[in-house]
Amino acid sequence: MYAAELSMSTLLKESTGTKKFSPLPRYPVVQRDLAVVVDRDVENAALTELILRADTPVIIENVNLFDVYSGAGVLLGKKSMAYTFTLRAEDHTLCDEEIRSAMDAIIRSLELGGAPLRS
Repeated sequence: MYAAELSMSTLLKESTGTKKFSPLPRYPVVQRDLAVVVDRDVENAALTELILRADTPVIIENVNLFDVYSGAGVLLGKKSMAYTFTLRAEDHTLCDEEIRSAMDAIIRSLELGGAPLRS
């Protein structure tokens, strides 16, 4: 059993009282996955940065690593890292051409950074 005592006056005094509102996106998002092959010592942060720095007019958000694999089908000393990420535009629904262009830019950024797509 646990007990705690809170001072409401202290909590209220420390509260800023301002609330920040972020409206929900008006237009739908698109989610895509891709996997790259890199040296075993490459870290997630480096690849996430390459994805986020891709030269694309769409917004890239929520980049998440969802799988790391080494074994059959991946060269010795290498690993496969798979990512999922969200694409969106501020003012319209993305069309197929914009999505394809964004994916090409992301792939190009990863390849220039030494992370080719896993085949």
